[in-house]
Amino acid sequence: MPIIDIVHGIFFVIYTGREHPPPHVHVKYGEYEASMDIKTGEIIQGRLPRPARRIAQDWLKKNRLKVLREWERMEQGETPQRGVIKIRTL
Repeated sequence: MPIIDIVHGIFFVIYTGREHPPPHVHVKYGEYEASMDIKTGEIIQGRLPRPARRIAQDWLKKNRLKVLREWERMEQGETPQRGVIKIRTL
């Protein structure tokens, strides 16, 4: 699972393989998990505590274009591109 960044203990993940629309990023913070729409920053599934949600939305706003390009690449079956965003693999 490619972790594209970690900010204040919040993990941002894009799963490889065919994901379903809309383009989204998985956000994990402790016991909480949510899927956030990359284009709007809205939570489409799950939940995050308010402070974590604000941090995640700010991060997504700053990185939206890079994250969207990476999501689209991975949708086409390509491997995560290191150096575009801070990609780590667990």
